[in-house]
Amino acid sequence: MMISDKLKTAISKVLEQRWIDDEYGRFHCRSCGANKFVDYGDHKTPTKERVESCSPNCPYRILQEEFM
Repeated sequence: MMISDKLKTAISKVLEQRWIDDEYGRFHCRSCGANKFVDYGDHKTPTKERVESCSPNCPYRILQEEFM
């Protein structure tokens, strides 16, 4: 399936709105509540991310799997 660049850009903008910031490197999915943890590190250690899988019915997960 070939999708246009405009549609792909629109979907990526929607996916950017997926995470709600809980502060201190913790986020949760706007739809299903899955957690994402980010360790920003410092100038010597790189940023690390740990993301829980979203629910199979999460619209953000469906969009990501289908179009990205």
